[in-house]
Amino acid sequence: MQVDAGADAGIPNFKHLVPTYLALHIIGGLVCLPALIATFIFSNKVTCHPTLINFCCTWVIYSISYCILLFGGKAEDPPGTLCYVQSAMSHGSSPMVAVSTLILVVQTWLTFREPTQSFGGQRWSQTTKLAFTIATPYIVFILFTVLTSVLQARDPQTVRAPTGLYCSIYGTFFGRWGVQAFCTVSLVLIVAFEAAIGVRYIRMRKQMSSVFPLANRTTSLALVVRVALFNVYSVITLGVGILLLANNFSAWPVMIQAALPLAAVVVFGTQKVV
Repeated sequence: MQVDAGADAGIPNFKHLVPTYLALHIIGGLVCLPALIATFIFSNKVTCHPTLINFCCTWVIYSISYCILLFGGKAEDPPGTLCYVQSAMSHGSSPMVAVSTLILVVQTWLTFREPTQSFGGQRWSQTTKLAFTIATPYIVFILFTVLTSVLQARDPQTVRAPTGLYCSIYGTFFGRWGVQAFCTVSLVLIVAFEAAIGVRYIRMRKQMSSVFPLANRTTSLALVVRVALFNVYSVITLGVGILLLANNFSAWPVMIQAALPLAAVVVFGTQKVV
């Protein structure tokens, strides 16, 4: 794609990081996560909630969107069509994984709900609720992808790959604020729900202590490690979102972004019951 070089002034070129960047996506999103999904589905020794499987599937799509140029064999000089497809998909996949992560945290929060709490009558069946929670990330993906495609069609020159890593929209309000702001708000909600989970867990332990004083209340080390890893994962993701929102074009936020699928494998692939 030929663009005005002056339009990309101040944006560093990270072509030397392409092998590492793609390797992180391939190892985490295209190798480890599909293997983890297959284990969740087919293994009799591992049980997990469908929202976790869906969470992993969205991260696979996320990595695919950033590897499209590699699949097309045009990573060095991306043609217009391939670059537009990657830009549209990447702007849809980031909100998708933000929503799938939020849904997973909300599901965990509901799991820790106190027995005395009630949200009124059940308006929807469990099957309908599950179908809605699974479909929501993909609905968000479609909406953002279609919106991005429309904006790209109106002004094709805004789509380019000045960093050498992937194609995106530059020089527009949507490219500057839209996706990053949506993801950052979602991640703030994720951290808030994680804090609520911690509060509920402590309250439930105290309640168990008063009702069953002789019960074994030793906290599972594996549970503590998983919760700690997930908190670190969310905080790092939130920080990356804020840096990208501020147009911080340094290398390490971009590499952390590429490592997120692998981080998901580390966090959620270390327990038999998830």
